[in-house]
Amino acid sequence: MTTVVVAWLALLVSTTTLAWQIVSWRRSGAHITVNGSVVDDGERTVLRVHIVNHGRYPATVTELGYYSSDTQRRPRGRDVLNRMSDVAGGQLPLRLEGQADFEHEIYLGEYRALQQMLRKNPQHSLFPYAQVRGRPIYGKRLNIRLD
Repeated sequence: MTTVVVAWLALLVSTTTLAWQIVSWRRSGAHITVNGSVVDDGERTVLRVHIVNHGRYPATVTELGYYSSDTQRRPRGRDVLNRMSDVAGGQLPLRLEGQADFEHEIYLGEYRALQQMLRKNPQHSLFPYAQVRGRPIYGKRLNIRLD
């Protein structure tokens, strides 16, 4: 009887230890968040993308930009508005070390197609995104209004 109890306790401890190792391993990787903001100083409007790696390990950002959407839904791949890979000053692909961040700005006036789109539909939304390990990570929706 005591050997059965000891065997069950050993099984319980080993299963708990294995589960904790899996949780610890999943938390130790790179954890990327993407934020976007619109800065309007009266003279010009700037779109800003801010990427933060909250994890312990580095991550490689291969693409960043904004997706457009004329609804409140999350964007799809075909809604791509602007990939800033070419305009990020040659800084992409970018290796983000653990606990590091990166910020990039684009001047809205350089993108006439975006201005025209926003003038046609003032409720149009933009989602900042970064592509890491082949998958896009989206930020919160931004509403931009042009006067």
